[in-house]
Amino acid sequence: MNNLSYILIIPVLFFSLSGCGSSGEDSAPKVQAPTCLDVKETTYNYFWTNGARKLTSSEISILNDDANLANSDCLSAAGMLYELGYEDENIPVDYNIANQFFNAAASEGEKYAQYYLGINYLQGYGLELNYSTAYHWFYLSASQGLMQAQASLGYMYDNGYGTSLDYNEAYNWFLLSANQGFDYAQNYIGKYYHNGYGVSQDYTQALEWYTLAANQGYRYSQYSIGTLYYYGYGVTQNYNTAYTWFLLASEQNYPEAQYALGYMLYNGVGVTKDTLSGINYWKLAAQQGNEQAIDVLNDLGIGY
Repeated sequence: MNNLSYILIIPVLFFSLSGCGSSGEDSAPKVQAPTCLDVKETTYNYFWTNGARKLTSSEISILNDDANLANSDCLSAAGMLYELGYEDENIPVDYNIANQFFNAAASEGEKYAQYYLGINYLQGYGLELNYSTAYHWFYLSASQGLMQAQASLGYMYDNGYGTSLDYNEAYNWFLLSANQGFDYAQNYIGKYYHNGYGVSQDYTQALEWYTLAANQGYRYSQYSIGTLYYYGYGVTQNYNTAYTWFLLASEQNYPEAQYALGYMLYNGVGVTKDTLSGINYWKLAAQQGNEQAIDVLNDLGIGY
């Protein structure tokens, strides 16, 4: 790995406790220094989990230690800091640097780095877009059980990116991820049952999977549950329940849900008619590019 030692230039002060204070039984217990694995877990938890704690100065210092530049866990953590940026230490988003770290860690079999290399090849972040290479890295990571990578492989098969379009194979990878609790994959399994992709159409199964994701706040699933109740697919038609789910998705700025709320309010479908509120929801949807909302507002001669 070339020239990685200069990248994490983060000033950290160290104070040695050896020889300071009293000795013997009254001495303060030694604090176990964090390992590269500790730092990696904290880093990914911080970026992936709402409310997770930030890195401590001692954890950051681990990444400044040249001796850890050969450790795949430290390399992966450093890559993540540059992938998304870490303002507390003035680390900017820099995909080129991130990919140097990820490539070094991924080559040693580190699954998170493999996953992010897949993402960056898929999206062209700091790398030339290459679906086949993205698939390669997703597969290596998914084979180690990383649920995000498993879902990404499902996405690749779902779209035929870097491999053949194959709904059955996509379903299998999404299911592995969904069974680990990943809301994105749970939503896809719901979508597959909803539409009969790779499986027999089953609205009941669709609702079960959508609900698992929706309860984690996944807005597309919240909207999809609303559509099931609105049309009575696999459930007794219930406009009130549909409205509730549309509202939850709308509160997360999902434009299709905002359009649906606008329609229900403007026309008084299952709710008290409120044309002004309906128009306001259509405006919110139109501002995000929802074509149905744009068309209806244009027909009404109302700007957005």
